[in-house]
Amino acid sequence: MNQTAHRRLHRLAACCQSLRGSHCQGADFFKGRSLSTGSKSSIDDITISKTTQAKDPLSPPPTPAASFPFSPNEWRRFPLVASADHTHDTKTMDVALPSPSTHPNLPVASCVLLALDSSSPTSPSPLSRPYTPISSPTAPGRLSFLIKAYPDGALSPRLHALQAGKDGVWIKGPFLKFEYSKNQFKSILMLAAGTGITPMVQCLHAIFSDPGTSNPPSLPPSLPPSFPP
Repeated sequence: MNQTAHRRLHRLAACCQSLRGSHCQGADFFKGRSLSTGSKSSIDDITISKTTQAKDPLSPPPTPAASFPFSPNEWRRFPLVASADHTHDTKTMDVALPSPSTHPNLPVASCVLLALDSSSPTSPSPLSRPYTPISSPTAPGRLSFLIKAYPDGALSPRLHALQAGKDGVWIKGPFLKFEYSKNQFKSILMLAAGTGITPMVQCLHAIFSDPGTSNPPSLPPSLPPSFPP
């Protein structure tokens, strides 16, 4: 360290030590520290800057807490506005968000817990199950689910019995299942069945809605005839 830098360092230390009630660490911060002489670095190179995290295009935009529709710490009730048969045992079900412009801001890929009404207007029934929304994580106004009713299911048959425009569901979440970020992998091969299909649908919405994606997923090649149905 040259003499000029040394003098400046000690003046800065003395200045910090004289500041009462500040967050400076005083002269102790500089004890035993020196500046590299192998580069052009000097005391003039010391700067205080505010770092910001790089924004992922797929990350939900920052929103005020009051406008965020869901919470992983509490249950909130949403009206059921649509329920339609998709197959003989599967329904698509839509719940309305607080306003047509409200975005769900769900991280990809995440699920939420669903529960039904209870005798109390301020809390749901204790029975809940996780479901992955299939609508776009940033589409405003509604949240869509694809729900299969199992004959021996504890909750799914009761969800199928709900009437749009009359009933509602309670939602808690979201809970991140797998964190996807844009162009995270060189290639993506999706293999899913059963409840694993809906997280893939959520990822596909995020992937294909972003024009800058350079790694669109591909379907697996044709399976051999001996593969179990």
